[in-house]
Amino acid sequence: MIKISKYCADLFLLCVLVCLLAAQPATARGSTINQIEPSDVIFIYEENLDLTALRANVSLPVTKLVHYVDDNPEMPQINSISVQDDTAFSVMDVGNDYGTYYAWSSLGGAGPAIRISEPEIAIEAVLAAPNHSDRISSGTTIPTGTEIAFRVTSRDVGKYYVTNGNGQAEISIGMTTPSGASQIVIVQRISGSEFYTDDSWVAGSLELDDGEGTYTFQAYWTSPDCFADYASDSNVISVRGIKEVEEEATPTDTFTWPVHTDTPETYETPTSTITWPVPPTNTPHKPTVVTAAPTPVPTTIITCKTPNIPTVVRTEATTTPKPGDLIPSFGSLAVATTEPTPTPVPEPAGLIPVFGGLAAALLLVRRG
Repeated sequence: MIKISKYCADLFLLCVLVCLLAAQPATARGSTINQIEPSDVIFIYEENLDLTALRANVSLPVTKLVHYVDDNPEMPQINSISVQDDTAFSVMDVGNDYGTYYAWSSLGGAGPAIRISEPEIAIEAVLAAPNHSDRISSGTTIPTGTEIAFRVTSRDVGKYYVTNGNGQAEISIGMTTPSGASQIVIVQRISGSEFYTDDSWVAGSLELDDGEGTYTFQAYWTSPDCFADYASDSNVISVRGIKEVEEEATPTDTFTWPVHTDTPETYETPTSTITWPVPPTNTPHKPTVVTAAPTPVPTTIITCKTPNIPTVVRTEATTTPKPGDLIPSFGSLAVATTEPTPTPVPEPAGLIPVFGGLAAALLLVRRG
């Protein structure tokens, strides 16, 4: 088990305490805003400040405030401010020599120090909560009706011009509309180095509701009177408002044809009766069938030419058969009769002579 000595523990706690004290900012004012104590921050243009708490000796009043090189009283002086009455001191101008000043008395030398600063205020337009991260740069164009707020920054006044935890300075934010009208849109007490006008404990947001055109905004001091009379106002920012342009619908895969609800036009009914002509009844056209006379087929007459069969004359002794003699005939023997030989009758022309010729030729073959 590791043992830590009491000395080390006390040293560690002392270091922690020193770090915490070093991390703490300068304390705010006393019970009243005009009561100044060592390490306080005062601002130029303040009036009737009580510096008695800065005396090195309660019986020796503060006669001047001295600014040294590197804030070191052993270094040369940079600036010195005369104090006529340390119970009602007013500081109107230090040039550009802001910083730490030491309270001097005629016999006590350098005493406690204070810091002199300038009361500053700055604004920036943003979209209303919860979109404070969307900054609106001066000159930006936004749709009219957009809800906006302001980020207010006052580094020293918000931190040190405070009594009993309450800020004592106050600002107003004015707006000039496109029509030229001026109006106060926000009145706000400074209670921090940086805040938004639509935080839960402050005034809120506003809309650009005066139509299209340029809107300008500026913050200025309304309290204390010395700030209102002499301190510089904030930066001026401008925002151009335009009518919002509707975005075109993104086409989808399913398309729905629009339903038209237009009222159909009404036409006046004519009073006169219009008789429309009856179209003639057309008899369907029946094509005339023309029967063509058959083309006569030429008749070919085949004529059989009788062949020229030579006549064979055979000379033989004519023997007149006697009755009862056998004579040769086609396929048989014929008996000779006493009947006279018939006189041949000429055969009709045509095929008969052909057959006759063939028969004669056959007879000759048989006989041969």
